[in-house]
Amino acid sequence: MEQLRAVRFAEPPVLDGDLSDPCWQRAPAITNFLEHETGGPPSEPTTMWLGYDGHYVYWAVHARDSVPSQICAVQKKRGGDLWSDDRVTLSLDTYRSHQEAYRFTFNPCGTQTEEIPAGAADKTEWRGDWEVVAKIVSDGWVGEARIPLRILRYPPGADAFCVMATRRIARLQEMVAWPYEGFVRAERQAVWGPLELPKPRPRFTTMLHAVPQWREGSTALSVGVDSRVVMPSGMTGLLSVNPDFEDVAQEVESIDFTYTERRLDDARPFFVEGRGFYPDDNVFYSRRLEDMDVGLKYFGRVGNDRVGVLDAWTPGSRHTMVGNWVHEFTTRSNATLVAVLDDNEGETSGQFGAEVTLGTTVGEKGGKNVSAELFTTTVPGQPGSRQRWSVGGYYGPPSGQSGIWANYGRVDEGFAPTTAYFPENGFTRWNVGLWANREFRTGRLRSYYFEGGLNWRDRLDGSTFDHELWSWAGCELRSHWSFGLSASRNDRPPYKDHTEGMYVSWNTDDIYRGGNASATIGKRAGGDYRYIEVGQGFRLSERWALRANASWFSLDLPTGPISNRQLIVTATCELDPENTFSARLVDNTEGSNVYASYRRKVRQGMDLYIIAGDPNAEETTERLATKAVWAF
Repeated sequence: MEQLRAVRFAEPPVLDGDLSDPCWQRAPAITNFLEHETGGPPSEPTTMWLGYDGHYVYWAVHARDSVPSQICAVQKKRGGDLWSDDRVTLSLDTYRSHQEAYRFTFNPCGTQTEEIPAGAADKTEWRGDWEVVAKIVSDGWVGEARIPLRILRYPPGADAFCVMATRRIARLQEMVAWPYEGFVRAERQAVWGPLELPKPRPRFTTMLHAVPQWREGSTALSVGVDSRVVMPSGMTGLLSVNPDFEDVAQEVESIDFTYTERRLDDARPFFVEGRGFYPDDNVFYSRRLEDMDVGLKYFGRVGNDRVGVLDAWTPGSRHTMVGNWVHEFTTRSNATLVAVLDDNEGETSGQFGAEVTLGTTVGEKGGKNVSAELFTTTVPGQPGSRQRWSVGGYYGPPSGQSGIWANYGRVDEGFAPTTAYFPENGFTRWNVGLWANREFRTGRLRSYYFEGGLNWRDRLDGSTFDHELWSWAGCELRSHWSFGLSASRNDRPPYKDHTEGMYVSWNTDDIYRGGNASATIGKRAGGDYRYIEVGQGFRLSERWALRANASWFSLDLPTGPISNRQLIVTATCELDPENTFSARLVDNTEGSNVYASYRRKVRQGMDLYIIAGDPNAEETTERLATKAVWAF
């Protein structure tokens, strides 16, 4: 593992984009960036410096570019999508766990975004503020950043961090990374030390929100509070009272046909906070909890153990508790214990389980593992308990360009935990699959990808539940186009389904003007099936952007045809990096919903939202709400 000498600055740099500060001359210059896929030399050189003092981590970058006029810095909004821009990212693994890291990213105009290990709410003071100054110069672009140590969680006695850096060169669609050491992955980070860090102290943050609203002739006021403490150990405690779930825009469900309930992401801040320390959706699916009055969380890492405890409570209605403990033997091997208890209006159910994964690397790029899991649940109104179990394995050869997996398991009849996403039960199953991909540094073809497999499920009496063979293949061109083909065959008595699909997208590196189209046809549930989806983004002006997505679905069943359509149009006006206006139309066969909002998000002080309508209603709602958020 590469070592990087840490230099403590006696005089910190001035954040002005001028790298002539004497402290940068004392810090080791990091120049050995390599192309992330092949390990070859980069097309453009990059130099980076790191330093620190008793309050901050300092980071400077000189990203040279022989064609500075083509440097891309489109995104101006903090926290926005920097995917298509030139950008640099610094990863700080403060626990040296190789499992989770802070990731700080900025582009050539100084727009910044960050990833907090396991997730965090959106308010800047809640997440932790950091500063960036960046600018384009004659030979590329430069940037300086200052990251407060107080916003980082690290263990007592820590004397080193693991670090990694990447840079994207937009015009070449090239990613470079340091350290490389054969392949870019978490366990190959550099060790930055020795560090003389201040002793961690408890950190308290409180976030208060008030939502006065008018709805269909009546008025109401909702006030809620979130309080968080980060302990010196790095463990985090969170209390949420009367959270505002109504004004969080959730994922819009697709109209495509499915035999089962569709799984959707949860964007509500209480469930986002620390998400990575809690069980997967097949154990705890947070969207099962539509609301709560009081929520408690306690999560974090202590040494090789990751712990997450959750308590969601609505007095007189529902009380749900979740516990998750993971012990890591190595980066790729761990054991997990899970417990979920749910009391819903007097009906109590639970799910308890354990998982073990044993893995190791194979050569420079590959890996292999074996895993086993066993879960049991009790279901209200049903005697006894129900179980599910599975064993499986994965192997990826040293090339890192392919892999194969296999799994076998059983799910008892009636295994249906009330807080889990587990829509079907009563079968044995086995599946095998393989994938292969490759990236190319030159030529018209940028990359290709293939994945395919066989999912085989039989009912417990031996009859067929469903037997599916599926495949997907795609490629991406340097001309910013991508293409894909898919096919599946599924014997699901009494039906014999088959589908074939195609996908195309264009302007793939443009977050505002990108578009896509896909079509899938075949047989589903005994009828002729068609699903078409088209999406297109528009950059109307320097401030205005529009995104439209339309989809059509039809299924001609023997009992009669069914069909649906859906149109989602989102308009956004970025008045400046802190003030944004947006509006959305969601229109489908069941009805239409229109809402508009204004957001003022600042580095310090009150964030303000004005919402006309209800983001999650099925039809347009006569509602006007103002939401003010403070953090201190």
